[in-house]
Amino acid sequence: MSPMNESENNTPQNPAMARSPADMENQSLSYAPIVGQQWRKEDIQVVLRVLGYLLAVGIISTVYCKAQVLRQFCNGMKPMFTQRGLMLLDFFGDQVIAYLLISGGSSAIQTTRDLKSSGVILHSFTDSSAASISMAFLAFGALALSAIISAFKLSS
Repeated sequence: MSPMNESENNTPQNPAMARSPADMENQSLSYAPIVGQQWRKEDIQVVLRVLGYLLAVGIISTVYCKAQVLRQFCNGMKPMFTQRGLMLLDFFGDQVIAYLLISGGSSAIQTTRDLKSSGVILHSFTDSSAASISMAFLAFGALALSAIISAFKLSS
């Protein structure tokens, strides 16, 4: 019998990179490697996607809030919408942006925890990521309060 090479039995030569079938089935639940294993390219891509989502949500919420401030500043000019339409826009805009902030922050929590526990990534990066998550939750609280105020104005 000839010895099987790596392509015939589909097992990597590095045992640290090997994953059991149970690990592959649970990959959607936890994509981070077990402590002591090396990070795969797919793991890093998932991390970058999740943290990129958090960054994109932060940029979108900043633009939305700046647009609201600009609209309030230019309130004396000719309005583009009726007063009722502006209240609806405020209410639904606050709801959507608050949802984006909470989903971005909660999706990045597990990723940051896995990065910090792996010891592979610099702690200054994970600390910055944790601060970004905290700011997302703080902004969510502010927008949730704004949505409550908008709902009160809309109902009266």
